[in-house]
Amino acid sequence: MKKLAFGTGLAALVFAGPAMAQELTIAGFGGKVQEDLAETLWLPAAESVGISLRQETQDGLAGVRVQVQSGNPGWDLVHLGADECAVGAKQGLFEPLDYDVIDADGVTDSAKGDEWIGINSYSVVLAWRTDKYGDNPPKDWTDFWDVENFPGRRGLGSTPQEMMEIGLMGDGVEKDALYPIDVERSLESLSRIQPHVAVWWSSGAQSAQLIADGEVDMLAIWGSRVTGVIDNGAPVAFTYQDGILGYGCLAILKGSKHAEAAQRF
Repeated sequence: MKKLAFGTGLAALVFAGPAMAQELTIAGFGGKVQEDLAETLWLPAAESVGISLRQETQDGLAGVRVQVQSGNPGWDLVHLGADECAVGAKQGLFEPLDYDVIDADGVTDSAKGDEWIGINSYSVVLAWRTDKYGDNPPKDWTDFWDVENFPGRRGLGSTPQEMMEIGLMGDGVEKDALYPIDVERSLESLSRIQPHVAVWWSSGAQSAQLIADGEVDMLAIWGSRVTGVIDNGAPVAFTYQDGILGYGCLAILKGSKHAEAAQRF
């Protein structure tokens, strides 16, 4: 019996072995931004704590909400914009973070929440087709709103994040006077430009395709997306002038069965 018990234990060791790393599933925005984050942050972090990482893409906070409400979320971690992290935290969609486990040194206080933490920054910039504007391109959001001197089809994002600030700057508000946001003035400004907005894009991939294919002549676009368009040879340029800076953040879905490993990750 002792020999049999030893043999059984050895078999268990062989099959369980050190290669049986715990697997986490992380859902991000897809595209180049996810590729870059995976290469520089996610995969090295997973390796450093001995965790296997599976990647999926998410379709926004609504998808997170469905997963959590199911009681058995298929994702452990989600990468979102800071506005969605803040809303999701208020709606109870995330696990509280344990900063005794998480090393947040170097992360600014404005990028740390009780249920989420910023891991990257991103920009929303003004981009345009160089074959449309040549040596006289738009230089800021007031030019974007100037349809007489800069005629053409525009593109803006369909969500209020960043577009509210852009609407105010397009109306001539200085950067140091943006906050608190004058919602009514921003909406009025966006209403004025609306007849010239050919597309209100809803994803980074869509915005990149719009400017690459020439469906719009200028648009607000994430910096990580427009650089890919330019690298692929499209006649496109952009400016950081009056660009919007935001955070991308990670959160652990409420009910994750691997929450402890996710904290270490």
